[in-house]
Amino acid sequence: MEKKLFYWELFGFFFIFSLGAAWHFLYDWTGIFLISLVAPVNDSVWEHLKLGICPTLIFAFIAYFYIGRYRRRYWAVRALQMYLNPIFLVLLFYGYTAVLGDNKLFLDILIFAAAVAACQFIGYKLLQKPAGYGPNIWFIPALFILFLLAAFALLTVYPLPLPIFIE
Repeated sequence: MEKKLFYWELFGFFFIFSLGAAWHFLYDWTGIFLISLVAPVNDSVWEHLKLGICPTLIFAFIAYFYIGRYRRRYWAVRALQMYLNPIFLVLLFYGYTAVLGDNKLFLDILIFAAAVAACQFIGYKLLQKPAGYGPNIWFIPALFILFLLAAFALLTVYPLPLPIFIE
């Protein structure tokens, strides 16, 4: 089972990274307002944080049928990954731009890959641990996921006057 988990998390890295790269252009390709709530609509840092969230959620639904239904904390781990990805992206982006003074596309792509890899590694480690006993409370992580999606949607439509929202 652990080898299966490892391969799924490795596949998840490639899936999330590839889908995240395509996700960057999803709104441009469709022009659909509802897509704008979950995909980048401009080149602000905030909008780029969406790249890892929905691809991670899509992967989570796919992987659930193969590895998730056997692990009680599965949705809690996936929710954590969805929160950690934007945190890692912000820290890495502002960290390297503070040093270099400007952003570089290849470094942006590299930090996205690093954030996805870190989240998949953390997910792998957490899913390896036994969850203990008790009910499988999937709705609490679901509420955290819905809150995250709602926050990104709301702040896309009504961005705050902060540098992270400026294109």
